[in-house]
Amino acid sequence: MIRLKYCSFILPIAILAYGCTKKTAKLEGPAPKPLTNTAVTKGLPPDPGKINGYFYADFYGHGAFCVIANPARALTKSSKGNVNAGDVKMNGYSLYTATDKTELSYHLENFTTPSDRKIKWSMEGTGPLEGFEVTLPGISPDIKSFGSFSIKKDDDFVLDITPYASGFDSLYIDLYAWLGNNPSIYTKAIASNTTTVTFTKAELQKTTHFIINNLETVYFYLRAVNHAYMTLNNKVYVFTSTHRSPQYLLYIYP
Repeated sequence: MIRLKYCSFILPIAILAYGCTKKTAKLEGPAPKPLTNTAVTKGLPPDPGKINGYFYADFYGHGAFCVIANPARALTKSSKGNVNAGDVKMNGYSLYTATDKTELSYHLENFTTPSDRKIKWSMEGTGPLEGFEVTLPGISPDIKSFGSFSIKKDDDFVLDITPYASGFDSLYIDLYAWLGNNPSIYTKAIASNTTTVTFTKAELQKTTHFIINNLETVYFYLRAVNHAYMTLNNKVYVFTSTHRSPQYLLYIYP
């Protein structure tokens, strides 16, 4: 099924403005019946440079994204695909297509996180790309809101992440400052079995401190990430799910 987004056959000017054209899609034959219970493996594929489909869900901004490519290549959330794979859904929501000449991508805005936090993707499939329906292992990553923190100047910053983050395979804590167009960022990666993380006094000095209410202040936020992939008829599909916290403050007292 080819979707021509925002086209008007009454106004030719509108058609040209939005670049809707049949050559943007590579629809090859009828879509096969979607497969269920397809095996999905946690993590990234052995060769990240050979990916046929990249499926991305952001549980902070509640948006989703997908690109399909044939032949396979390195795909990320900033990539553009070259294949219309028919209807693509995330948890039952159909993604809309955006085209630019011979490039195509799928997008979804404002989805609702299901109560069971399960993530289901389906692709109708076309030609050499077989359709599928899969439920990803585990649950969607989640980060709860929390207030500001404070320490004394000579202390380490020890954060118990258990009350704040769950359902993640990898967690990243970014200490950062923006000075014009030059970001100052220090990132620490945390494995899924970690319950506390420590930033030493020396690590806290790796990013610029601001003065707020006469106190040295460090901005930071948490990013939770899950990756999974599957291989179906020699085609590799990657699924990434993310969540992040709002910006938080660490006050450093004298």
